Amino acid sequence: MSDSASVVRSFKNLFISVEAAGMLTLSKILLRTIALQRWSALLGHPTNTDGLDVNGAPAQGSEGVVALGIARAARYLPVGFTCLERASAGQFMLRLRGNAGAVVIGLKSNGIKPNGNGEGHAWLVGKTGVLTGRVDHGQEVLTPVSAFR
Repeated sequence: MSDSASVVRSFKNLFISVEAAGMLTLSKILLRTIALQRWSALLGHPTNTDGLDVNGAPAQGSEGVVALGIARAARYLPVGFTCLERASAGQFMLRLRGNAGAVVIGLKSNGIKPNGNGEGHAWLVGKTGVLTGRVDHGQEVLTPVSAFR
């Protein structure tokens, strides 16, 4: 790879990470200040969860670049981000590119508490694979409950 191609790739990676940092921050603000039913329309329309596996392959191509940007930004920002904040940020970034994934809300199998409430998890599935919230096979079993496309 030539030096100029390397520089261009570095700037693209920097840009996507900065964009992801902004979207993560926006997601955190929305989740903390506005009721879910008021902003969930930004995620998409509620739909079924058919074929939305958290154990799917990692996203590829332009979706993979978005996934990498979210992961980098979340790692370097001084605050933590929940799985729903990451999935929301990724969905916003996909929509800006004219694509959309599915933000899936699910329950962890080992997270059922005595009061009947489950421990939840959110992940983002695109056309090429899982962008955020991916769980390695055997690590956890998740049951998709709802999705926004």
